[in-house]
Amino acid sequence: MGVYNVNKIITEYTKNNPHIKVDKIMFDSGGMKKVYYAEDTINKSQYVLKIVEINNDITEKRTRRELEILESLNSDYFPKIYDVAYYTDDEKNYIVILEQRINGANLRNRMEKRRFSENESIQLCTQLIRALKIIHKEGLVHRDIKPDNIMITDTNELVLFVFGIARDLTDSSNF
Repeated sequence: MGVYNVNKIITEYTKNNPHIKVDKIMFDSGGMKKVYYAEDTINKSQYVLKIVEINNDITEKRTRRELEILESLNSDYFPKIYDVAYYTDDEKNYIVILEQRINGANLRNRMEKRRFSENESIQLCTQLIRALKIIHKEGLVHRDIKPDNIMITDTNELVLFVFGIARDLTDSSNF
């Protein structure tokens, strides 16, 4: 995904959503996804804007599945989705996602900085079990639980991310 395309997508998105200001400096990326900080200039809410380049059917299906799952899970253990938009530029397709910004660090980065106390470890494990209980109650299996996909907020609350390869046990979501 070239810089020109990303800037063009951000410009188009903010033209359609003039109250959203996007930081043009990318703070994270992975796979086909680039992530930017964003702010609602009216209510001062903080978000992340994810731009996913759709270059094959699997990327599109995984992204749509992740969105459907996150939109269905109503809990602080999962990031909230506020907006989804679709764009085409130079014959490439993009999904743009406005998502809740989680202030904190992923579990891997937090563990590299300092060890958790026994009580903190128990608290985080309990939160992970509660999050998994919610997912399993919906008939879902996450399939990608690892320290990089677990955020710990500044107040030591757990948020579970990355549902792209989650499996719906009631569906044939094998890809």
